[in-house]
Amino acid sequence: MATVVNGSTRRLLVVRHSERCDYYFKKRGVKWIESAFDANGHYRRFDPQMPLTLAARSGGPHDYTDDTPITASGYAFCVRTETNSRRIKHISGELLRERGIVVNYAYSSPAYRCVQTTQGIIEGEFSSHTLMQKYSGLDAKEMKIRIEPGLFQWMHWCKHGLPPFMNAEQFNRAGFSIDLSYKAIDDAAKFDEKETLLDYYNRSFALVRGILDSHPEGTILLVGHAGSLDTLTRQLSGKKPRERAEFRQFLHKTSYLAINEVIERNNEWKVIGSPIPSLINSGLDRC
Repeated sequence: MATVVNGSTRRLLVVRHSERCDYYFKKRGVKWIESAFDANGHYRRFDPQMPLTLAARSGGPHDYTDDTPITASGYAFCVRTETNSRRIKHISGELLRERGIVVNYAYSSPAYRCVQTTQGIIEGEFSSHTLMQKYSGLDAKEMKIRIEPGLFQWMHWCKHGLPPFMNAEQFNRAGFSIDLSYKAIDDAAKFDEKETLLDYYNRSFALVRGILDSHPEGTILLVGHAGSLDTLTRQLSGKKPRERAEFRQFLHKTSYLAINEVIERNNEWKVIGSPIPSLINSGLDRC
């Protein structure tokens, strides 16, 4: 049986995905998709920052155009990070574990970068098999990711429409640890491309309440996008949605792998902030 937080208390950990491949290589003038795939669509790792493997997409490599993976360093940050012999204490599954924070349930946006990030955090949390079995009764192979379309970003930014997401079965075949029995709360196909910021806040609030209805106790990991750290927690903690200008300021202060912890006590939710150090001034963009 999984460890819970102070009896009936619940905890949400809302995390932004890690470093994006597309932005990383764009800043270096590299068209990464053209460089990473040959004429037959076979993946070749042309740079150390490219992932070791990438899933074959039903629509071919260009399905990654609006659904980018994360960099190799980005994945390492999810697990743990070392520079030479000095350990850098950034947001990672390993550091969460060291702080005694045990994830009981893991949800991810369907964006490829978010599923990779979730997998990395789980790997870090459960890297010490014996220790984590003592606390949770689970290991990394048993902790399954629930793909939840409602965790996807504000539709206002989807200039080409909804990205061609992989489904749960495709992620599972690609080697990700996916809960194939999970029935998603939201259907991305029904998302309005003209979604307002208030609509996005309300979608996120309705989603997080739906997720909480399924879990009367425990620690719930929600991996999404920069805006997720606010839209999934603000109304839950009794505050009004931000206006557009204030929301933009929030986004530009939200780095890759930023985390927002929210704890329930006496039927009230309180935003705690980041329980562990996070990356500084990295990935300060909206998506």
